[in-house]
Amino acid sequence: MSFNQSYSSDSRNKPASDDQHIDFSMDEFCNLLSQPPIESKLYRIIPLVYPYLSTVDILVCASASSTLNHVFDYVYNKPNFQKLSYIHDALFMFNKFLFHLPKIREKNLSKIEALDLSNIQETLYDPVNPNFFRILVQYCRKLLILDLSHSDFFMHKSLPKHHWQLPHLTVLNLSDCSQVTDEMLVSIARSCRAITHVALDNLTRHKGQGLAAFASDCDSLTSVSVRFNTAMEDQALTALAKFRHIRLFTLDLTGCKKITSVGLTMIARYCAHLTRLSLSQTVCTLIELRKFICILRSTHVLDISGCKQLDKNQVANWICNSQFLKLKEITMDTSIANAIVQFQGKNNNATTVPHVTNLTLTQLAEHTPMSCLYELLTVFPSLERVSFQRAYFETDFMLGTYRAPSPEDEAYITDANLERYNRTQTGVHAVMLKEEDQNLLHW
Repeated sequence: MSFNQSYSSDSRNKPASDDQHIDFSMDEFCNLLSQPPIESKLYRIIPLVYPYLSTVDILVCASASSTLNHVFDYVYNKPNFQKLSYIHDALFMFNKFLFHLPKIREKNLSKIEALDLSNIQETLYDPVNPNFFRILVQYCRKLLILDLSHSDFFMHKSLPKHHWQLPHLTVLNLSDCSQVTDEMLVSIARSCRAITHVALDNLTRHKGQGLAAFASDCDSLTSVSVRFNTAMEDQALTALAKFRHIRLFTLDLTGCKKITSVGLTMIARYCAHLTRLSLSQTVCTLIELRKFICILRSTHVLDISGCKQLDKNQVANWICNSQFLKLKEITMDTSIANAIVQFQGKNNNATTVPHVTNLTLTQLAEHTPMSCLYELLTVFPSLERVSFQRAYFETDFMLGTYRAPSPEDEAYITDANLERYNRTQTGVHAVMLKEEDQNLLHW
């Protein structure tokens, strides 16, 4: 396809992705550049064409003529190191990016707003530039979003030795960084005071001092995720509650098994504006759960799955006799959902949960009848999506390939039966989530 054809075709209204981009003849394009009428008006045409080109084609255009100075708006604003080259990997392109940063004009450096380094993995013979973070701090002063998740090369010696700042950084993701410690988090919090969203998932060396530093130094903090911080203690939650200038809206404590009722009580008392709250796989009991007044008033998303200290009958009684003003999504164990259905059957005066549109049930037992799905619709009349996360089924391996399908299986909640259910109606979409398969994807 020629350059003129690509510009005048019907595909103008649909931007091309990096994987499926519009091909054009570079010879014809260079010939057009040499014509004075085209050359004089090129700077007005190119902004209209850029959204339909791949990253590599944009770089080729920029190298063909200095008139095409819009390359920074499309490449350097949010660089995708995986798709900057057809022959080089993300690690090579990132190191090349660091090499050229000192040569870029200040005006263009200010356009770099987001960096995603989560897919960069160094090898034995191709390491990441050990000064990468110092270079970013020195030249990317306007950085707003930084994703360093899964970056095992980010460690204490990566930080600048002297005072440094990223004054505009608002979103920081340090999840799954095995070398990150409390000392590093304290230094980052003091140097990035504008942070509003911080993700510290799966940091096994984080004991709570780092999160406490974010609570004390980042006045605009609104979202905190500390999933599976198995060493984190109550001091972090106490700090989040203590500094009252913080207006926290999102808090994910999934898998934080070292926190106690002391920390949960502090959060429940002082973080009254939480719209997203996850207490999954914690030591939370119904006593602490009742103290979260925000659940009744402002919470939109709630996760209480895997809490072994919660009694299913007591929780069912609490849910059926409470008025949730804004609750839209809830995740719980299947046993609690069954207890809610039984409680509704015994108590005609029990109220429903009218506003919930998304329900996720974990630990789905084998041979759970399809009738449970229909009974849930009476308790949650506004449901639009139901997700079942199945538990480990021993028969998956014992009987999966050694017997013919039985007619009795049609009465149980299975993948096939849920697909059949979705075809019979359009009001509620039911799906099966296989936790084991999801875990394998992250290995």
